[in-house]
Amino acid sequence: MRKVLLLITLIGSLTAQAQELPCKAKYPETERCKERYREDADGRPHGKYIQYNSNGQVIQIGNFVHGKKEGNWKEYVEFMGLGYQYLWYINGRILATSWDGPITSLSHAQRLRKEKEAKEAEEERLKGLEKEKQARIEQQRNRETAAEKIRQEAESKKSREKQIISDWENGNRLWRSYDFISFLEEFPNSYYAKEAKSKRDESLIWEKALSSRSSEGIDEYLKKYPKGYFSSQANEYKSKWLFERARALDENLNCMSLPTNEKAIQLYKEYLREYPNGQHVAEAKNRVLLWDISSKSITSVSGIKARLAYYKANKENLCNGVDYEIAKLESMHALAVAKADPSILKNLIIPGWGNVSANKANNKIEGGLDDGYYFHAPVVATIAIVGTIGTGVYFNKEANKNYDIYLDSDDPTNWDWHYNKAKSQRNTAYILYGVGATLWTLDMVNIMSKKAGIRKQLNVYKNEQRKITTNLGIDDKSLGLKFVLNIN
Repeated sequence: MRKVLLLITLIGSLTAQAQELPCKAKYPETERCKERYREDADGRPHGKYIQYNSNGQVIQIGNFVHGKKEGNWKEYVEFMGLGYQYLWYINGRILATSWDGPITSLSHAQRLRKEKEAKEAEEERLKGLEKEKQARIEQQRNRETAAEKIRQEAESKKSREKQIISDWENGNRLWRSYDFISFLEEFPNSYYAKEAKSKRDESLIWEKALSSRSSEGIDEYLKKYPKGYFSSQANEYKSKWLFERARALDENLNCMSLPTNEKAIQLYKEYLREYPNGQHVAEAKNRVLLWDISSKSITSVSGIKARLAYYKANKENLCNGVDYEIAKLESMHALAVAKADPSILKNLIIPGWGNVSANKANNKIEGGLDDGYYFHAPVVATIAIVGTIGTGVYFNKEANKNYDIYLDSDDPTNWDWHYNKAKSQRNTAYILYGVGATLWTLDMVNIMSKKAGIRKQLNVYKNEQRKITTNLGIDDKSLGLKFVLNIN
């Protein structure tokens, strides 16, 4: 009851005071007073000050001293319904605050201030401790993270080491000296270090051999590592370089040319001996074979035949000019055969027989007619000559029969007929003998003419041969018709 009376008295006092203070500002909507205070000579709030909300509730009450808050103030805090807060101002600055009740005096405010500062200091201390704790936790976490990172890097390094070694052992990684050098720098204590050093040394010798591009460098590697990692490649390079040396010395590598350098042939033979399954075996064999064939005389039947057989057997491996050379060699072969053939003697034995080989040779030179024609022509000549002479022999035999009848007949009336008949048949036989002999003679003359043409044509080929071989500086007996292999 007493508290109620006190509250009523306070409200009445405030109301009386409010009525004494002039209203300085109003809410335009309700015309209710917003602020009540008095002003000093400069127009600044001075003395009691009251502020209302739009509902008329007091939200601030206190004292101003020439425009600055001073002493105990009561302010309403609407945020989250916190209610009234009590503050103590000195010269417009807050000295202390309280939610528990009014601050009654300066000493009370100072005590509250000290309590607040002590509380804030404790809070700062606790925050500092928490911060230190969090720092220690973060430091520990960082140490653990760093340790984990080191562990993962170590595992990754070990895994990489194993992978590199596995790739080398399984052939998935090339052997290069700088790779082994890098490996040894990164993994100096690896269990694989000893083998890596060995492979590094082998790779360095191999790379040196490659850079030298010489058989000596390859031989040095093979001598030290006969079954080394690069031994197969070493043999391939050595065979390649050996063959290249041979080709560099082989001067006549134009179409349809023969080898003329004996040193090149020796290198070709060395290549075939050391690398029987090498990449260039076929080419080396051809060059060696051509060297052997070039020693055969072009003017002999056997030499021409050997060259011709080689051309035909290796036609697919020779250049485009081989067809022309085959045709020329076939002509030369036919001429050589015809020249060596005893045509005249054959014709003396059987008329026309000697013309067969000569006609074949002329066919190769002149062309346009097949061998059959030149075989049939001598047969026709033989039939004509033998037929003519044979018919003469027949008429001569018939004449002898009629003459014998004439001599043996006792009937004079038949003497003249048989005599004249025998005489006519004898004359016919002589005529046929003459015609046959003439044909035989003409056939012999024809053979002699063809033999002269064969000798002349062979001399032409021989002169061509001599000019070519002279320009090449090779033996006059070597083949003048040049050819070469198609070299890829």
